[in-house]
Amino acid sequence: MRRLLLPLVIAFTLFPLGFAGLYTRTYFADRAGKNLDAQRASLKGVPWFKPEYRVLVKRLKKRLGPDAALFVEPEKIAEDEKNPGGRTRWFLYLANDLYPTRVYVRAPKLASGTLVDYPEWMDLHFEDLDVDGSGMGFTRILKRDRLRQEHNAAIDARGLRWKLTYPIAQHFRLADLHLYERDDAVEGGWRELDLQAFLDEAPEAAL
Repeated sequence: MRRLLLPLVIAFTLFPLGFAGLYTRTYFADRAGKNLDAQRASLKGVPWFKPEYRVLVKRLKKRLGPDAALFVEPEKIAEDEKNPGGRTRWFLYLANDLYPTRVYVRAPKLASGTLVDYPEWMDLHFEDLDVDGSGMGFTRILKRDRLRQEHNAAIDARGLRWKLTYPIAQHFRLADLHLYERDDAVEGGWRELDLQAFLDEAPEAAL
């Protein structure tokens, strides 16, 4: 046991020194001399600090208004996303940043829960509701249709007029998002809008 003590002491001494060195090198390479917003934007895997996210928040807040309700739904897992973990949950920050505009997701306890809960939330969308259209067996189709009816009734009960869909990914690209408006005359009940044109109509004085 004593023979292991010295190597352990050395390891636990060198590890924080190595991390400090890596942090220092990264800081001077990516963030030194930049203002706070620019430093935050350089962080990897933190979508809510990216300039495109900030643009979305500012313009969407003005276009929707304080009394609006926005439904946020994942449409698929991005093809290049190999670890759809906690850093892909930028919609949680959207709920805070858009306030007083209300933001809704399905099963919010799973969506905002632990990293054990989050895979269950993704399974709800892609396995049970098949929002990505990947398909399922006949017996599961019956469950899917029942769940869809229940969720659509909940959407109508809450008066959710707007829907924003996105691919689950650590990166954030405005071009990957899709905006819809509730319209019973359209198949599926949602009419897609041009998101960029919608955002561009936000009053410049309000940005």
